[in-house]
Amino acid sequence: MKQVLPLITLMVFAFIGCEKGNEVPEPKAEPGEPAPMDDLTDGILAAIPSADEGEFPTPEAAMAFYVDCLKRGDVTSMAKVLAIKERVTHWDFKKHTLLFDSDISFWNGNEIHGHAKLGQAFRSFFTQFYDWVVIELTTDLYWDAPIQLDESQGIRLGMTAEEAKDTGKTFEKIIGPTRKPNLAALEHKIAPSILAGYEAHRQNMEKVMKRAGADDWKCLLLGLKLEDRTTEFEIHFLKFGSNWKIWYRLDG
Repeated sequence: MKQVLPLITLMVFAFIGCEKGNEVPEPKAEPGEPAPMDDLTDGILAAIPSADEGEFPTPEAAMAFYVDCLKRGDVTSMAKVLAIKERVTHWDFKKHTLLFDSDISFWNGNEIHGHAKLGQAFRSFFTQFYDWVVIELTTDLYWDAPIQLDESQGIRLGMTAEEAKDTGKTFEKIIGPTRKPNLAALEHKIAPSILAGYEAHRQNMEKVMKRAGADDWKCLLLGLKLEDRTTEFEIHFLKFGSNWKIWYRLDG
């Protein structure tokens, strides 16, 4: 009964609001409170390399540094140009909910807390900008394609019928190239965003900028090629102070 009463109360107030003005006022974003932090989260944040003042003065400079880290397999340095820290220290869960009129979801934990933001930041940034890229450039697979570890899959990957019976070997055939990828010969090209001219996109990015606590935004198209394999995606950059950071990947 305790859970039912608040729901009924909300429904009554919603009905009254609609009756009076036929519209419920659009919620306005308010400054959010600093995320509650803990010693572990603080310690992990302190261990992540920080960019020097003005180290990434343009999105192009941030892009070049990112690609260089990919070539060298340097995930630690890559963390400087990925907005991991800012995702914890600047991103506002309350503004996100109000600006985008979103339901409150705890799928990524309770992101009012620093530890939940940090967990989401690590998963999101390294998945988008390292794991997916390595899969696309070192295998014949795509990052969102599920794989069946059965005999037919092994044969499709060029294994003999006898080899394909061993699902462990099939696993290694798939995952092996991604363990220590050699991306030294990686080629790249940067092009203007194909979304920049759309007003809806601009309005959305303005909201993203506000919830992220950023000062500016820009999008660029990145093309990557390693031997005969290629991938291409949009990168959304946000500016925090004197540095541009990588924020989001958008596939075509």
